[in-house]
Amino acid sequence: MPPWAEDPELVEFSDGQIQLSFEVARAYPDTGVRNYYAKWAEEHDWQKVPSDVEPWSVDQWESFEDVQGMRVDQWLVHWQSPDGSESLRLALRYVGDRNQQMVYVIRSPFQLLTPDPENELEEDRAQAAVYPDGA
Repeated sequence: MPPWAEDPELVEFSDGQIQLSFEVARAYPDTGVRNYYAKWAEEHDWQKVPSDVEPWSVDQWESFEDVQGMRVDQWLVHWQSPDGSESLRLALRYVGDRNQQMVYVIRSPFQLLTPDPENELEEDRAQAAVYPDGA
């Protein structure tokens, strides 16, 4: 955890996932937190999962409007451990206040959050066999 994290909250889940969240005073479009974790990943030989494999790992600022109509600026990155067993995900967000960055760091057993198209196709075929009329 970076030494400048404000009020960190750590949650451990029964499936092995650990989630750290904190706020940090950083004016948009700061990437200091991203660089902190990228340096850690590099030092420990973790590899960034490419965005063409996992769109969750775009590794750039993206802007969108949330359901309440607020502008959200978000940066998502996903790294994989050297042995392929663990994920480290980082989400940086500015919501409304452009001087306060919300940070979410998730370490968990490795998995892609994007469905595998081959598995999805097999599931669709299995459903079609059970429900041939699509019902």
